[in-house]
Amino acid sequence: FTEGLQALRNSNGDRSKRFEQMRKLSEKRDEDLKELLTEDQFKKYTKMQEERREQMRGRMRDRRQN
Repeated sequence: FTEGLQALRNSNGDRSKRFEQMRKLSEKRDEDLKELLTEDQFKKYTKMQEERREQMRGRMRDRRQN
């Protein structure tokens, strides 16, 4: 997963296509983790992911306001 994201970040190309490929990699990672983790662990993982997204959105809002 990490190598795939790194390769996409370093590639030149259409930004929207790269974003779509990153999203697919993330979905694949989540599917793999769902098979490995218990139901409770996966719920905690998804909660942490959502918290990280909210933090990132907050930082982006702060940058726009400055």
